[in-house]
Amino acid sequence: MDGLVKGPLLNLASPFGDPLRHALFSLFRKPLSKVLRLDTLNSMYCALQGDEADAPFIDRALDMLGVRFELDGQPVTRVPKTGPLVVVCNHPFGVLEGLILVRILRSVRPDIKIMANFMLGLIPEMDELLIEVDPFGKADSAKKNIAGLKASMKWLKQGGLLAVFPAGEVSSLKMKKGMVADPLWNPMIGRIIRKTGAAALPVFFEGRNSGLFQALGLIHPKLRTMLLPHENLKHAAAHPIRVALGGVIENERLAGLGSDRDIVDFLRFRTYLLRKEGNSRSPFKAIVPTRSLEPIANSRDKHILASEVAALPDANILIRTGDFTVFEADAFRIPRILREIGIRREETFRLVGEGTGKPMDIDAFDDTYRHLVLWNHAEREVAGAYRFGLTDEILAKQGVSGLYTSTLFKYRPGLLESMGPALEMGRSFVTPKYQKSYQPLLLLWKGVAAFVVNNPKYTRLFGCVSISGEYSELSRELIMRFMERHAFRHDMAGMAVPRRPPKVRRLGRIDFSLPESAFSELDDVADLVRDVESGRSIPVLLKQYLKLGGKILGFNVDPDFGNCLDGLILVDLLRSDPKVLGRFMGNDGVARFLAANAATDGVSRLPGSGRPGPRPLHVAA
Repeated sequence: MDGLVKGPLLNLASPFGDPLRHALFSLFRKPLSKVLRLDTLNSMYCALQGDEADAPFIDRALDMLGVRFELDGQPVTRVPKTGPLVVVCNHPFGVLEGLILVRILRSVRPDIKIMANFMLGLIPEMDELLIEVDPFGKADSAKKNIAGLKASMKWLKQGGLLAVFPAGEVSSLKMKKGMVADPLWNPMIGRIIRKTGAAALPVFFEGRNSGLFQALGLIHPKLRTMLLPHENLKHAAAHPIRVALGGVIENERLAGLGSDRDIVDFLRFRTYLLRKEGNSRSPFKAIVPTRSLEPIANSRDKHILASEVAALPDANILIRTGDFTVFEADAFRIPRILREIGIRREETFRLVGEGTGKPMDIDAFDDTYRHLVLWNHAEREVAGAYRFGLTDEILAKQGVSGLYTSTLFKYRPGLLESMGPALEMGRSFVTPKYQKSYQPLLLLWKGVAAFVVNNPKYTRLFGCVSISGEYSELSRELIMRFMERHAFRHDMAGMAVPRRPPKVRRLGRIDFSLPESAFSELDDVADLVRDVESGRSIPVLLKQYLKLGGKILGFNVDPDFGNCLDGLILVDLLRSDPKVLGRFMGNDGVARFLAANAATDGVSRLPGSGRPGPRPLHVAA
């Protein structure tokens, strides 16, 4: 076995030069080797050398160590099979993560190199995989690191995959944060990515070394380094190690961040987003005790519901297409359909951790609001619905308390009146049967648009967009942070005060700094949430409101609706992009709507606007 280690893999050499201390150290070498479990590792390595099995060395080593791991996050099949790719990882253990990473990535592509320090370099069987660097600042470190940088860039320019641990050392206790994490990552990795045009893939290894390891590190870093063999053996057989794969980040996205430091900080943030914390699916502390769920009510016979729809005047019909009809009506005209809507709401909302817990989701506001319904006349069933309140009529008859959102937010005097006629939107849903297609939601939005075109004085939409408890605490905070930065009406701050404001906690536990450009577009936060939620992105309804130019006025936690997070959003349709409006209104509808409002000249009546809004743009049919 030429080129392999002859004798022990690991030796405990004396750090002392003078004879007396060297002699004293020799007395403790053997017991210290046992404590550090060097003898165990050496025995295992000898056994592996004698093993003539055909399996790759890394597979045999992991099996002998008893290492088990569980893949989470994005499927490994989404790792690009060709092209330059830098896989960036946190470094919690020391050796195990490098071995595990090779086993995972080799299932997708064979052209793998690892940029690693001396620990993996001690194993001759790893030589063909390694590009060695030295993070410890020895006399020859600079020369070795320059050579490693050149070799890494050459490998990537050839289209290879390079796995890196940018921290350069094992995760350790950060006293200020009170947490174990990697130190700042080396900006050299950002330079490699910029110079080679490589994409990046964040990978997070769940776990940490022991309290003893962390305590020794506070005394001196070399003391914790001595403990690495013991720590890695302990973790090997303790429990399955969770490995979370993020989404691939294209080079164009990374290059646009700015400096090498900006790139590597962004990648560190994306990696630590993959960390899983206990109780992450109970985002904000429950405000009320857990409710018992009553059985959902039974539906009426379909022919009874169909007869109620058939009796509607043509003026209530907004859209007919294929098997679907979209209509709007008040509670008086459709009492049986409204009951069915309540059943389907409750059924749909419970599936995402919301709902009232009652047999149906019906409240007093349903009696005074109008209902926009997506009806499948072939199946004779409700496929989805919206409810909306005509604020000019409700405020005139009932005052602010007549609006549903007033139960969640305290409105300052003058805000609602300054909006002029508006539609308060809410309780939107598409039943589970129809959620596989985008068409039902699109038809609901087209129905809203048709109502607005027919009633063009309603130039503003507002209401609560829910982010359900199915989203982790971290995802909800990411969405909140993005909207507070880029979609918040600061001129209206304090005009809508949440009755139960959410507590932001999770992001404060991530040790990170980010350039502003890392978080500036809707797609940016969608990518972040997709990593955290294993593929699921931000709510579709929220995306649509933001594309229409929606602005957030505040956030509230709704204890009567599964503690979901509600964002109060305002859309001024006269300021929306006409091309986006056209998807829902059609070009002719946009032209009619804007023409009807041309007399206002697009001037905002909202407080704090500071200047007139843009003149409405007319779109030809």
